[in-house]
Amino acid sequence: MGNEVSGSLPAIISMRLLGAMESISTARTYEEIFRRLNSAARALLSADSAALIRQEGDVCLCIDEDAFNPLWIGRSFPIDACLSGLSIASNEKVIVHDISQDERTLNTIYEGTFVRAVSVVPLSSLGLSAIGFYWAKPHTPTDNELEMVEVLGRVASTTLSLLTENTRAALAQRDAELARDELRHRLKNAYASAIGVASLTLPKETASEYAGRVRALVSTYDAIDGPGSALAPQQLGTCIANALSPYQRGPDVPISLDGPIVALKGDAIGAIGLLMNEFATNSIKYGALSSEAGRIAVSWRTNEAGMVMTWAERDGPPVDVSGPPSEGSRLLRRIAERYLRGRIDCRPAIEGMEWLVEMQTGFFTSH
Repeated sequence: MGNEVSGSLPAIISMRLLGAMESISTARTYEEIFRRLNSAARALLSADSAALIRQEGDVCLCIDEDAFNPLWIGRSFPIDACLSGLSIASNEKVIVHDISQDERTLNTIYEGTFVRAVSVVPLSSLGLSAIGFYWAKPHTPTDNELEMVEVLGRVASTTLSLLTENTRAALAQRDAELARDELRHRLKNAYASAIGVASLTLPKETASEYAGRVRALVSTYDAIDGPGSALAPQQLGTCIANALSPYQRGPDVPISLDGPIVALKGDAIGAIGLLMNEFATNSIKYGALSSEAGRIAVSWRTNEAGMVMTWAERDGPPVDVSGPPSEGSRLLRRIAERYLRGRIDCRPAIEGMEWLVEMQTGFFTSH
């Protein structure tokens, strides 16, 4: 009994429909979607020919044809003088069992062709207006067959829309990458200019120290700006030390680091570098690094949930954290939430202020 059901005509047709839907949905170009839709629809209706029609102004243009002997590909007809146009204008199916018996048919279009029966199904899809089917003998497709064509049309429409959105996203990403490359180039030129001006205007020793800080800043920027997938795993302590090296004050070392050996993965490297850079920039403007006596202590510890890192400022000027968050604070929060899937909190401390950053285990490995 089971074999009889699986081999019955409805079951076979259902399998063909599912196969056609999968084929259309996995197409990766507009032309491939059109071709697969047309071929599958023709097979389901056992038509001698199938043609995809697009309305362009006041004409109907055949953009794809599946047939042993193509008749319409590349040809166009006035929308008010063909069955495809009638179907598109009314948004209804047009069925002609025998063109010689139907007054809507302009027989001049079919003179000298094999066509005796025509059916047109309207499609509301990107770049598609209708699909026409042609038989060499009088023929009327069933309602189920036409419904299957409509299903395939909806699948094609969804696939075309997704492909369009993906194409737009790819173009936007390309434009963003070009803009980033230009910005990177200009920033490096600015850094180089800053080093050159310093060498001309500052004493030699001061200029050399300044140039070293700028080069360290460039190195930090490169780590932050590069794609996470291209970065080799890096120890957290090394990542923090590299990011903060431009802000150290010689042998006094106002920035201390303490924590276990932790290896960062992928995007976490750039995210931690960006956090450290933002912390240090804010501290130079308002916090401990704006004072000769100011100190920074960066520490971290792991737990079952992930890792907690602390940025603690000591002996700097009082910092008011009671007001609304600044743009820098909002940036820090976005970095922690988006790139580390964690959270960040700021809290006042007895000798200064502290930031706590939490991150999930998937971004690092501990030893």
